Amino acid sequence: MAKQATLTTITAGFTSASKINANFAALNTQFDNTVSRDGSTPNTMLADFDMNSNDILNAGDIFALDIIIDGLSLIAQVAAAAASATAAATSETNAATSAAAAQQSADDAAVSVTFLSHTDTPSTYSGQGGKFAKVNVGETALEFASSTGTEPSDGDKGDITVTGSGLTWSLDAGVVAATELATDAVETAKIKDVNVTTGKLANLAVTTGKLADNGVTLDKLEHGTTGDILYYGASGEPFRLAKGSDAEVLTLASGLPSWAAAAGAVTTVIKASDQSISSDSTLNDDNDLVFAMDANTTYWVELYMLYSQTNSTPELKMGWTVPSGCDLFWDREWATFQDIDTESDTKVANTTSGDQATTLRMMFRNGANAGNAQFRWAQDTSHASTTKVKKHSFMLIRSLGAT
Repeated sequence: MAKQATLTTITAGFTSASKINANFAALNTQFDNTVSRDGSTPNTMLADFDMNSNDILNAGDIFALDIIIDGLSLIAQVAAAAASATAAATSETNAATSAAAAQQSADDAAVSVTFLSHTDTPSTYSGQGGKFAKVNVGETALEFASSTGTEPSDGDKGDITVTGSGLTWSLDAGVVAATELATDAVETAKIKDVNVTTGKLANLAVTTGKLADNGVTLDKLEHGTTGDILYYGASGEPFRLAKGSDAEVLTLASGLPSWAAAAGAVTTVIKASDQSISSDSTLNDDNDLVFAMDANTTYWVELYMLYSQTNSTPELKMGWTVPSGCDLFWDREWATFQDIDTESDTKVANTTSGDQATTLRMMFRNGANAGNAQFRWAQDTSHASTTKVKKHSFMLIRSLGAT
């Protein structure tokens, strides 16, 4: 595409550099305004390209936003044709779906018939109540027939219930006896936890042969009171023996275990502190010298007593309180043997003042009433001086067994 440059004619001064350079610049400007055949840049159109009704020959791929043919957009025509094709395909799919639905309706209509309308089934239900359908002997059709068996029966052992989920047989309580079960039929996994209570077991039903070694742990035994003991009675039934008192021993009475004081065992009671009185001739309980006696038990007691008086006048008298029915025999190292009951008093001959000591020996034959044997003392003659039973006085108590 030719572009002519406007050049300056050089008529004189052909060596004029400025005119020559200006002409070269004009030429370059026109070259820039042409399309390059070899693709060198710039190589783009800045205005519409008019072929003046001439053809474009030997073109490869044509890249364009749109092509207008006789005033119509080629891209718009292609889009319209694609939409028409899609609509046609949709119409065809819908037609196929309608045809399938019609065929399904026809198939449904073909099978929507009653049992009696078939050619190989009975023609009526009349007179067939309670019967069931079965294949005939010739194996060519169905027919109604009566049941030749018996209906489910609970055998008077429970209730049979038929529901939509099936048949349920509920057994009455007590109908499953030992004879109804095979040996080893009931496994431990089939027994609900904590469901076997004493009320579920017959007497003597669980024998040693039914229990595994170490099968019954202490946690499964009935809880009792601390110190209680289990033993068996004459008929073999278990009994609980309540714990005894401290220092008692387990013994037999009429063939059964019981608690009792240990025969021959010695118990010591020691006075913890001095105890003083003055101007008092009424017997008073000693604060420490006391011990408990079981019923129907005999005791031998020695009392070593330390005492003092600040004056020889009052002297000292002694006595005991014991349970009703208890016989007490006692003496002291300088007196005759005596048989006394409760609160009988004996003077201790004391003609001097100061610290004194005496030993008393006693036998208590207790009767049916358990209780305490309490040592008591006072001034024999009331006097303002001080009479004292002293610390470390003590008793040695020995049980001799049954009275």
